[in-house]
Amino acid sequence: MLNKILVVDDSAAIHQTYQMTLARYKCSVLTALSGVEGLNLLASNPDVDLLIVDMNMPHMSGIEFIKRVKEQEAFSNIPIIAVIMKEKEGDSQEARQLSQGILMKPFTSGEIHLEIGRLFPEGAVEAKTF
Repeated sequence: MLNKILVVDDSAAIHQTYQMTLARYKCSVLTALSGVEGLNLLASNPDVDLLIVDMNMPHMSGIEFIKRVKEQEAFSNIPIIAVIMKEKEGDSQEARQLSQGILMKPFTSGEIHLEIGRLFPEGAVEAKTF
């Protein structure tokens, strides 16, 4: 069951997009504006079911954030969707190796839902119909 999603992205505006898009899953959506904030939120919310992580962030990149998460046994099995800028697609090789899913910015809400559906195919994601 998808109960809690943590979104790590340095853009407050994109957090609003995620909040609206992910509302259909009737789960908690936690947001962090930096890798450090994301790590702190994860430490206080060890029951996170999915991470959505922007790769292009200041101070701590998404790659570094993912590596720090995977170093911790308790969090090493949380599925991760890496978010990559289309123009930086060449830098995505490591992100693809470290994550279970990829979103290319700019993305649509449909692409988010497809990626989540691919990671949670057993119907554990209960979506509202609009």
